[in-house]
Amino acid sequence: MSNLFFKPPGDGDEPAGSGRVYGAFEVPEPLGDGAPPRDVDDDEPVLFECVDTSWLSWGENGGRTWLDNYRDAPLSVLQLTSFPMPPLPEGAEPGDIAWFEFGYSPSSEAESNGRIYTSLYGAGSPVRVNYYEPRELGWSGGSAMGFKGWLDVAPNVASGTDGEVSKAFRKHLQGFPSSAGVAVYDVGQGSCHALVHDIFHQPLMYIDFGGGVLVNRATFPKEHRGFCFSNSPVVLLTHWDWDHWSSAYLFPRSMEQLWVGPPVPLKPIQQAFAADLYTRGSLRIWNSSWPSVLRGNGVRIERCTGRTSNDSGLAVTLFAKRASGQNCLLPGDANYRFIPSVSSGERFSSLCLTHHGGRLYSNTYPVPKRRATALLSAGPGNTFRHPLMNTLEAHAAAGWPFPLPTGFAGKRPCNLLQPWGKQPQFFHGSCPIGKCGTAVHRFVTP
Repeated sequence: MSNLFFKPPGDGDEPAGSGRVYGAFEVPEPLGDGAPPRDVDDDEPVLFECVDTSWLSWGENGGRTWLDNYRDAPLSVLQLTSFPMPPLPEGAEPGDIAWFEFGYSPSSEAESNGRIYTSLYGAGSPVRVNYYEPRELGWSGGSAMGFKGWLDVAPNVASGTDGEVSKAFRKHLQGFPSSAGVAVYDVGQGSCHALVHDIFHQPLMYIDFGGGVLVNRATFPKEHRGFCFSNSPVVLLTHWDWDHWSSAYLFPRSMEQLWVGPPVPLKPIQQAFAADLYTRGSLRIWNSSWPSVLRGNGVRIERCTGRTSNDSGLAVTLFAKRASGQNCLLPGDANYRFIPSVSSGERFSSLCLTHHGGRLYSNTYPVPKRRATALLSAGPGNTFRHPLMNTLEAHAAAGWPFPLPTGFAGKRPCNLLQPWGKQPQFFHGSCPIGKCGTAVHRFVTP
């Protein structure tokens, strides 16, 4: 049984009552190389991953296991709308998890200064945030939930040593057949990509499996018919932001596949999802004992070198198998300067813009090859206003063309296919046996 926070969409969230929660927030990178630390972006919502304070104080007794705790914990997301972002703890560094206690009460929309979400797929309820209290850096609540990072090492134990697990994964990567290119699926404000079969366009491996949720739930296409698992594709997570894995509970067959991802940030919702995968035997963690780079047939996965969860995750480059030199970079949400292949000056024939075209804080960009193409996964009308114009301008200055975005070609979902050596095309998906919407059914000329 999964945590109730992950229940699929229903009739909406129940109106919020009064509550107290511990909220986790990851300290972001500075504005740029050498710039002073920032608190948050002025143009993006401030979101905290939360667990109920009373439950955390007394709800873990009675011989419960840590897996019981992750299943039963009252989880939520608190969005600060007009309530000011609390100052980060003194000495906080990028990648640190800052914890705060918040108290809130029910409110009308007009008088609210925050919003509480008790479901990943819900509309949330307006609340009035009444107070906050910071916790010291390194605080874990004295909890058995795993805030100290059990997921950094535990999941691989049941399947052999880390070396054995990474070798098995490399062997899997080396068995890929020829590919037609890269699919970028229309999942709203989120990311889901795939290396697709040369003939049938079925996914050989998913790179992220997310979609629009919470404040951006309306960006997920209502007509989405599902995903293909005919080739038992591995799901490779670039990092653990929920908009990169949230489709797992909408299409639960995905959780029967093998999931591989970087160490899980010490925040309750991301840890609870990872715990769910762990109970199913589906999770492998790419921890520090794994190689920094793994290569297979048509794919290279490299560990990013930054400090935050976005910038220390995994970046993926997909290749045409023929000696054409065609390749496509999928950076997840990583700042380009933390991707080793980018910082070394490697050239790319195709790029899916990092972080949905959101704000970047570095002058490092991938080097485009001649006649390079660019793609973008972002939800129409998203609250982050992605893609940002200055980000598009910066990519253009680096030599990249204007990106072709998902979801903007009439009927949705409208996906993108980047064929090797050709221009990208929109496509509508339709399975020959009617079970999903990922195989190419009809191209739409942009």
